[in-house]
Amino acid sequence: MKHLSARLEGCRRDLLNDEKILSKILEDVAKKINMVLIKSVSHKFNPHGVSAVLLVKESHIAVHSWPELNILDVEIVTCKAKSDVFKGLEYIARKVGAKRIDKNFWEYSF
Repeated sequence: MKHLSARLEGCRRDLLNDEKILSKILEDVAKKINMVLIKSVSHKFNPHGVSAVLLVKESHIAVHSWPELNILDVEIVTCKAKSDVFKGLEYIARKVGAKRIDKNFWEYSF
């Protein structure tokens, strides 16, 4: 199992406050790293911020944004050995214009 958690800083504020765009980015990530989408859930907060979660057959992909701080937290977890979680993170970072990425990675074997 792979578990990647990251904080993206310096992101584009307008994208971090757009529920549809963030949900679409997550769906694209799932396809790019060969995960099977089960369900997508998102919520836009007032006055700003979005949380979006993709439940996938292999586990989940989630983001939580703080547009006022230009920060996006990302979590990608998979039990599929061939899913490249770093490729998924790079895609998200590129799409939101992140200037800095702090990440933690854990890999578990059973």
